[in-house]
Amino acid sequence: MNLRDIYAIYGDNPKSMANEMLSNIKIENEIDKDALIGIKPNLVVAKPSSSGATTSPELVEGVIQYLQSKGYKNIIILEGSWVGDRTSRAYKVCGYEKLSKQYGVPLFDLQKDDHQEFNAKGVKIDVCKKVLEVDYLINMPVLKGHCQTRMTCALKNVKGCITNNDKRKFHTMGLHKPIAHLNLVVKSNLIIVDGIMGDLCFEEGGTPVQMNRVIVGKDPVLIDSYVAELMGYSLDEVPYIKIAEDIGVGSTDISKANIVELNKDDKVGTITASRKVDHLAKYVHENQACSACYGSLIHALKRLDDKGKLRKLNERIYIGQGYKDKDIDGVGIGICTRNSDSNIPGCPPKAKDIVEYIEQRIEG
Repeated sequence: MNLRDIYAIYGDNPKSMANEMLSNIKIENEIDKDALIGIKPNLVVAKPSSSGATTSPELVEGVIQYLQSKGYKNIIILEGSWVGDRTSRAYKVCGYEKLSKQYGVPLFDLQKDDHQEFNAKGVKIDVCKKVLEVDYLINMPVLKGHCQTRMTCALKNVKGCITNNDKRKFHTMGLHKPIAHLNLVVKSNLIIVDGIMGDLCFEEGGTPVQMNRVIVGKDPVLIDSYVAELMGYSLDEVPYIKIAEDIGVGSTDISKANIVELNKDDKVGTITASRKVDHLAKYVHENQACSACYGSLIHALKRLDDKGKLRKLNERIYIGQGYKDKDIDGVGIGICTRNSDSNIPGCPPKAKDIVEYIEQRIEG
């Protein structure tokens, strides 16, 4: 398998799909038998894969079964959930504790790991040390939307390999540039995209869409370009993809990709990303907001919009680290906006609390 290859397989049995895919690409031809193989799923929150937020444990199980059948015994799973949740809780809720015990594959919580600082072409990044020990990294993101970057897939999934402090810092930097530069340090050897079930609006799930596909490749830029196209986004709408190409992480040129579909499935339809988040974001003044906090707000605004109440809101809503210690004339979301006229506390605040508070403001 080379950098220009993109493989796709369709169906609703993740374990067998993983086996068939890996049997075709034969990754055992490029991995030493004593190599430390790291599997990096997306467990951003403690929610099952049926929510559309996290990587299917059945898909990961299929990968582990295949590797162990080829004689690989040095396999680990590593992840660092977002700042608003605990990795240990995500491992349990998402079914990975059971997977670990069944196959003897250790789980590493990168939120508790030491780190090493790198200068990635001008961007300083603290990368968790366990990731640096891995000889062959299998990046297993979920094909899904994101309320700040529109989509998240291969390039952004490695953000779980940095410290919580740097996750916050990435948001102060606007996300796109640091995400791209991080991939100069944390390099994926193989990408297996879980497109079985994904939320096309929200990173943290809640409105899942059955997509019944797995996509595999080696170039994270090419994979993300392919996924962006599937979702109906141009590269201009997802800036970190083009930035990654510009600094040498990979290529966005889908026209030169070798796309191999291992099967056909008449039940698989076109993936169409919702523009709902763009509509909701018009009500928000955002400045360096973390994903957990911003996601709670967008979920709350969606519920208010569904109730027909959002259009009645006449106040400004502020959110983000950029508003720390600033006086704000409006409703502030989270502890970073504590100096606002009206503040909803929390780090992150709950969507339920935001809905109730704003409803009270609207109803006077």
